[in-house]
Amino acid sequence: MQVHTTRFGTVEIDDQQCIHFPEGILGFTHLTRFLLIEHPGGPFKWLQAVDAPEVAFPTLNPAWVCSNYEIRLEESEIETLGLGADAGAGDVSVLAIVNVSTPTSPTINLMAPICVAVETRRGIQAVQHNRSLSTRHPLRARQRGERRVA
Repeated sequence: MQVHTTRFGTVEIDDQQCIHFPEGILGFTHLTRFLLIEHPGGPFKWLQAVDAPEVAFPTLNPAWVCSNYEIRLEESEIETLGLGADAGAGDVSVLAIVNVSTPTSPTINLMAPICVAVETRRGIQAVQHNRSLSTRHPLRARQRGERRVA
């Protein structure tokens, strides 16, 4: 399958690479098919809408900026992802959307991570109800002594 994008040109993918977001993502509920495109030379990945060439979000594993980052999924979210009762942390890939509207001070949205079930290729944006998380957490280099978790 060919996916036309404004940032990456035409990308050839296997249909099984698509991630299905049954409810879309915040502000883009009409878009339900996405793919992840690796950003060359860095830890970023682009969440590219399959059906809207101009829609792509830079994302990052939140552990790169917050080594103790944890999320909680509601039972309905677990069902939407198609996870079984025995699912563990390795069954879900977690990414956070990076905001670069101000390039000199980019931020990362830790309050509403993107969760993708590895096996089912289903995704959700799981809004966290944790007041200590921010939608605009500063994206900065790790402090000396901080541990990086891949």
